[in-house]
Amino acid sequence: MTTYIIEMLAIQIMVLVGYKIYFARTTYFAWNRLFLLLGCALSLVLPWVDWKLSDRYLQVVQGPINTLASIRELGELTFTATESTGLSLGSLLLWIWVLGGLIALIQLGRKCFRLYRVHRNSKVENKLRYVLVTLPNSQEAFSFMNRIFMGDQISPKARGNILQHEMAHVSHWHSADILFLAVVRMVFWFNPLLWVFQKYLVEIHEYQADAKTVKSNPSAYYHQLISQVFGVEELPLSHSFFTQNLIKKRIDMLQKKKSSSLQKWSYLMLIPFCGILCLVSSCLGESQEFPDDPQGIKLQANPNVKSVPFGMVEVAPVYPGCEDAEDPAACFNAKLQEHIRKNFRYPEEAMENGLQGRVAVMFTIGTDGSVIDIRQKGPDPILEAETERIISRLPKMVSPGMSNGEPVNVPYSIPIVFKLQ
Repeated sequence: MTTYIIEMLAIQIMVLVGYKIYFARTTYFAWNRLFLLLGCALSLVLPWVDWKLSDRYLQVVQGPINTLASIRELGELTFTATESTGLSLGSLLLWIWVLGGLIALIQLGRKCFRLYRVHRNSKVENKLRYVLVTLPNSQEAFSFMNRIFMGDQISPKARGNILQHEMAHVSHWHSADILFLAVVRMVFWFNPLLWVFQKYLVEIHEYQADAKTVKSNPSAYYHQLISQVFGVEELPLSHSFFTQNLIKKRIDMLQKKKSSSLQKWSYLMLIPFCGILCLVSSCLGESQEFPDDPQGIKLQANPNVKSVPFGMVEVAPVYPGCEDAEDPAACFNAKLQEHIRKNFRYPEEAMENGLQGRVAVMFTIGTDGSVIDIRQKGPDPILEAETERIISRLPKMVSPGMSNGEPVNVPYSIPIVFKLQ
């Protein structure tokens, strides 16, 4: 989960920086809105995507040999341990996460109830494309979904422009964007970047609504923005016409010259940008490097000797005890499983911290039968270290793998799954 959060934050930072640098000052508001929404959604999805070409392969370059890893000969080996009864750091963080999510859910519920209470105590009229809710003794104006809330004390002169502005919010379904971010923030309540996404989206919503409204009478609309902003309360989850901290930006954007059609071509950068996001997600997901031998001694395959994957070698390495076996390869697999199960120990520190997951390990059986080049990749160094300890205890093979009558290096890979009950 830590890796997922890091990838999510990295992608979101790239999206926000890209928007601020390239698109924030353009007047193509619909494209900007799509860019932010798509970027936020991708930041949630991409870290879950497995970018390996196939789950049946573990592709690792063996130093100077430049040979891809072997086809995995064994299925996953899963080892289960009873989780420590004490409150681990991982469990504590999980409870904090859940508690924060519950608080965010309660806050969202309170905001929705506040809107419901305002709606219930107001006059409701069903129109053709929206529902008009008239607020008694109020000068407020805002919208939520297909409902437009307008105070009965708003002057008739201003009412037309405000109504048109809020209808623009309704027709573009701007409230759906806010609800989407509210739900995401409920899960990732600790992520401040989501508030930045909402800030930028709300700005775009107002720019879109202003652009649609100002066409009728620009000077009157500017005057209305300035003169009616003071002393108006803003309700949560809604789009208020009188959002004070956006007035200057809205006027600046209204006065800005429409972006040239050539600037539309800049949105083609979204294609390589999506590719970069995928690359970032892949690199972060694969960022754990293969560690060296704990004792500081790293045996490496001879670069002058051919490497043949276990599934393709003519004569498989002979595991001790398999000398008389009819199928040395099958016997090798069975003995390897037996060795792993016999030597497996779930690390205490891993149990205390709630660590679990799959460790993919690869090793090479050298031309003298020794196990060399042990490499592993997993969710945590503790689990990786235990995997390397197990594999490093493999005995020397009775005879190496043979191909064309000559001994060869034989790469072998297998996933080991650590699982807590």
